[in-house]
Amino acid sequence: MMREEITNCSLSAIAVSGDGAFVRFILTDTAMPHNVTHIECEDVLVLQIHRTPGDELPYFVGEAVWTHLSEAETASKLSDIGYSFSGEDGQPLQPASGKLYYLRFDGSITGEIFCNMIKVIRPVNVE
Repeated sequence: MMREEITNCSLSAIAVSGDGAFVRFILTDTAMPHNVTHIECEDVLVLQIHRTPGDELPYFVGEAVWTHLSEAETASKLSDIGYSFSGEDGQPLQPASGKLYYLRFDGSITGEIFCNMIKVIRPVNVE
């Protein structure tokens, strides 16, 4: 399992497609030169975001971590969060590949996303 991460950044925008199957996060480094990273999640199965009422953009994100899960890890994590779609065997329904990407971010906003593809576009220098 390959793990990638971004630390100490500001979440300046969240865009969700009309059908909820695509999500884009725009993160800006808190340190100079304030590079911008786009994280795009495609074919989203689960999207959970939690924030404190009254908070506004930009949100501080101490850590954003994403990994490509194995089939067993996918089944386990989907069960852990109570994913509500299961097959006849009682196991969580999964994509044909059996593998998903998992993105977790923590800070003044937290969230978890399970999707079939993650694209990371970085850095886009704003200076």
